[in-house]
Amino acid sequence: MALTGILSGKSCGSNSSTELRARIEKEVRDFLLDNFLFGEDDGIKNDDSFLEKHIIDSTGILELIAFVEPTYGIQVDSDELAPENFDSITRLVNFVINKVNQPEASCLPGMRRAAETP
Repeated sequence: MALTGILSGKSCGSNSSTELRARIEKEVRDFLLDNFLFGEDDGIKNDDSFLEKHIIDSTGILELIAFVEPTYGIQVDSDELAPENFDSITRLVNFVINKVNQPEASCLPGMRRAAETP
């Protein structure tokens, strides 16, 4: 799945954060382009509000969640459904990275936690 090229064979959290951030930004942007902007990059900036720019609506937020949960092996809790987590590429990337780095988060596909390393 996503990120396995960066993380393959490494323990969770042992990747380059810059490389991880860039990869997630690209995947989120590609998802937005394919599912909401119909392949047309209208110059959306990483900090542009999805809601203010009318890129997505509340249903679109649910589609974003359906994308990030299996892609990054995270669970989005109901109390995390807030604009500060899902209203821009930057906010979404920060949220995903924070969730992936939480001790209780499951590792991405094919990954082991550092504590599980033999």
